[in-house]
Amino acid sequence: MLVKDKNINQILEKIGKIADSEKVEVYAVGGFARDFLLNRKTKDIDFVVVGKGIKFAKKVAKILGKKKVVTYERFETAMFVYKNLNLEFVSARSEIYDENSRKPKVERANLKSDQLRRDFTINALAFGLNKENFGKLYDPFEGEIDLNNKIIRTPLDPEITFSEDPLRILRAIRFASQLNFKIEAKTFEAATKMRERLKIISQERITDEFTKILNSPKPSIGLKLLEETGILKMILPEIFVWNENELLFEFVDEVSTKSQKTELRFASLLYKTNWENPTHLESNSRKVAYSTKLSKICKRFKLPINFGQETESLTSLLPLTLKVFELDFEGKFNLEKQRRYLKIVGDFFDEVWFLGRILQKIMKLDFQTQTAFKRLKNLDQKENLTDFNLALDGLEIIKISQIGQGPEIGKIKNSLEEAVLKGIVKNENKPLEQYLLTLLKS
Repeated sequence: MLVKDKNINQILEKIGKIADSEKVEVYAVGGFARDFLLNRKTKDIDFVVVGKGIKFAKKVAKILGKKKVVTYERFETAMFVYKNLNLEFVSARSEIYDENSRKPKVERANLKSDQLRRDFTINALAFGLNKENFGKLYDPFEGEIDLNNKIIRTPLDPEITFSEDPLRILRAIRFASQLNFKIEAKTFEAATKMRERLKIISQERITDEFTKILNSPKPSIGLKLLEETGILKMILPEIFVWNENELLFEFVDEVSTKSQKTELRFASLLYKTNWENPTHLESNSRKVAYSTKLSKICKRFKLPINFGQETESLTSLLPLTLKVFELDFEGKFNLEKQRRYLKIVGDFFDEVWFLGRILQKIMKLDFQTQTAFKRLKNLDQKENLTDFNLALDGLEIIKISQIGQGPEIGKIKNSLEEAVLKGIVKNENKPLEQYLLTLLKS
């Protein structure tokens, strides 16, 4: 048995038997082979076929009872889903790159040539699936040794590897971050030297790799590598405002230990970009306004609209989160400030509490964060400030005041809201009516 998972093993054995009947060589390669040796679960299995990969994939799909097969003729690749596994078949090939593109010309080849085109030694591993070599590891570049030593290294000259396909630079950093590996010295030097080649890569591909780095168990590993190679300043110069990125990366790590949400991780990285202009936090609107600068970053990264909006919104909460530390300064707990704070925070109270605990830990603040937020929560439960709506609406104010619609009604409403926030009057109909009558007499 090649793997512990019976379902995967049965699939590999079945594909091996089909390969024998079709008289072709087939290997399980790349990420599957790597993750098997690392004892990591996978939902993707990549196969190299020495011959016609698409034809073989269709044969396998037919035998397995799968009708839908997605094909890419140019790269002789086919894929389909079977038992919740993504199976991808590709003809063994060699690649020739043009200097101004990462899309290669491909030619059919043998297994060794196919392994030569792989980005890193740990991804150039292959397991035989035919009867005569089932489970045999083919490892021409000592990728298994690199796995054991936790090293990211290219099979060939790294400058050539990165020049041919610059996206591999980001992939090296992503694998280092995901697996907690080190990038071998020459490979790291080449990544730094060849970073300008990333300009030929589409923003979508850069964003994809960048978000994978953010989603790794400890994002700071990848973020530091991006900084050390000079790539971070190329793709996200806005975070270099304060030159305190070590603290920033630690903050991102802390957020990541408590949340799998990509938007929150991205927001935690971008919070300093919104630091210059937090004035929108004083807005009467319950919704946190979006920063123009953040909008530009999200558009530049070509993030989905919903993702971008949530990232911007969460990022705007960080300066607001720090304001909680002013509420109980030297033990003076001001109810009016609490009420105004809760009104501004609105629906984001839980997120602000979450971020407040992390900031307090990272910044080593002498502040009882838990106590402060519990007191805020209790106040909100009594007065419903995060869902603040004046008990008297505009029509009721018009009826009581006998003033027609116009700016004067708005001014009266603002005066009533101020009285509630200052604790002068309760946000209830009768007390507000009485207070309104008093205002009108004065």
